[in-house]
Amino acid sequence: MIIGLQVRHFKAYKNIKYIPIGHEHNFVAYSGENGAGKSSILEALDTFLNNKNWLITKNANASDSYICPLFLIPKDKVSRLTSYFETISNYFWGLEQKDKKDHFFEVRDKLIKSHKESYYLVFVGESIDHKIVIPFGESIQKSLLKELEPNFSEKNFLKELKNLYSYVYIPVEINSEDFTKIETVEMQKIFNKEVVNEIKQSLRPKDIDNINTRLDLFVSELEGKMEGEYYYDTGDTGTKKLTQTSLVDTILEMYFKKRVLMKGNREEVKLSKKMSELSAGEKRESLINLVYVFLKEEKERNKIIIIGIDEPENSLHTAICYEQFEKLKKVSKVAQVLLTTHWYGFLPIVDKGLVHFIKTEIKEKDSGSDERIVFDQTVDLYRYPYQTKKLPKDFSLKSTNDLVQSIFHSLTTNDPYNWLICEGSSDQIYLEYFLKDLKSELNLQIIPVGGVELVKKFYKYLSLPITEITGLKDCGRIFCLTDTDANLRKNGVDQFKELKSHIILKRLSSGADNVTELIKFELEEKQEPIDIEKSLNPQVFAETLIQLKANPKYLVGEDQIQNVKGNTTISNLRNWDLEKFFLDEGVKDDFAAKYIQVMINQFDDTYIPTWVAEIRKYFLK
Repeated sequence: MIIGLQVRHFKAYKNIKYIPIGHEHNFVAYSGENGAGKSSILEALDTFLNNKNWLITKNANASDSYICPLFLIPKDKVSRLTSYFETISNYFWGLEQKDKKDHFFEVRDKLIKSHKESYYLVFVGESIDHKIVIPFGESIQKSLLKELEPNFSEKNFLKELKNLYSYVYIPVEINSEDFTKIETVEMQKIFNKEVVNEIKQSLRPKDIDNINTRLDLFVSELEGKMEGEYYYDTGDTGTKKLTQTSLVDTILEMYFKKRVLMKGNREEVKLSKKMSELSAGEKRESLINLVYVFLKEEKERNKIIIIGIDEPENSLHTAICYEQFEKLKKVSKVAQVLLTTHWYGFLPIVDKGLVHFIKTEIKEKDSGSDERIVFDQTVDLYRYPYQTKKLPKDFSLKSTNDLVQSIFHSLTTNDPYNWLICEGSSDQIYLEYFLKDLKSELNLQIIPVGGVELVKKFYKYLSLPITEITGLKDCGRIFCLTDTDANLRKNGVDQFKELKSHIILKRLSSGADNVTELIKFELEEKQEPIDIEKSLNPQVFAETLIQLKANPKYLVGEDQIQNVKGNTTISNLRNWDLEKFFLDEGVKDDFAAKYIQVMINQFDDTYIPTWVAEIRKYFLK
């Protein structure tokens, strides 16, 4: 992946600027005001990796301009020039820090223990005249290049470095019809197939020879009847026979260039539309859908995939924004996704991602005012639900409003969505499986927003606009589900009880005989804290602990389970150490994934917790 970028005199970035990307997650977003330099980041990568036009900063010296990504490359991805990669990587892993303000060292020092053995760290770029650039000054560059002598070729190394990556950039202004043609470089990167190679494999040399022989014979027969007065020729000194290359060009021209992407079903041609006939929003939606379809479950590729998208929400109806970001979230599991956006509804729902907030500042100088770009703040969305105060207030408010609008509008579309709003990502993993049939049948979307207070917040914010559709038929529904915390606060959540036909809020609670049930969100004098991990099937739970090879003190024997049809509270499992099992970061998600795997392999749907039936019933009314 690319974990950082340093540029000089490129578009919005004057002088030398280090741009953070990050290594923690594959989903990376840049948010901020217009003109803050968000798109310049994606364009710089396009210029470097795809050799696109160089966009020099206004009034800057072009010869001083460069683009230098910071690469973190798995060693097993490099098969050529490995000795050079090793030398360059070792140089940067061991480079002595002299400038305390240099961001590179801050990033490197976080990685050195965990990544040095299995990753190459390469901080190498290119100038506008295609010369190699080491972004630490001339002395460092000379020192490194000397270590690479005597046979090192800057051109060959840069070519091999770029060839490790497939970068697809989708700007805001794009000719969607041309972009989506099969033969374009971008689409071939998405398909993971090169059209030319596919054609060549179908053209056997002996077949081409046979065609040339028969055509030569045919032309000779014609010329024989002209008694030496006329003949057929190409009129040039080049080859007069069909070659593989000439046939490939002809097939590309005749077979592919006349084909455009159509929206619709091949069985209903009359109802289909060309890309050029779609609205701006439909075109944008189609581009992201293509990326999603071919990358969502992509197997290992030879190249490292990076998708750069400017404003995925551009021209889209509010109701569709959530769906598009959810697709990009899934794509980020197999590819690095870099995007710019003004739609902040993704902030509460993306569980593994980074967002960099950018702003511009005016700095007064003796020679006049100077505008500079500032990376004001970076938020790790994995931690976002528990550190909401770290999010800038204006973004926090807008993120809630954006998502609320998207959810509300989706309730009344022709094919309405239904929503289940839960607390955390582990909740989502269980519920996605328990309600898998409703996801497709009822357009059910399950989103974690990060804690009980945020679930209550979304319930409150959604309840107000939903009063406008109360009583309407064929509308979607919203189920808000929370844990029961020891310090649970009511906060006036009962003020919209009359809306339960469209939105409802309930919490998990431990009922009689250790069976979890769903109850109204009302306070009790005494309440036992219970979350989704304590509301699972005890037999599946016990088997999951075994398969995770958990510490023996956490394991649960069959003789410890009080009620095999109950839940996984301590009082039912009789294992007091389990309270500590889920305290470590990431354990809940790992356990959830394994739990579902165990369910699929060893248990049937009768082992789905009984409280899930109430949620199912609500959506099926």
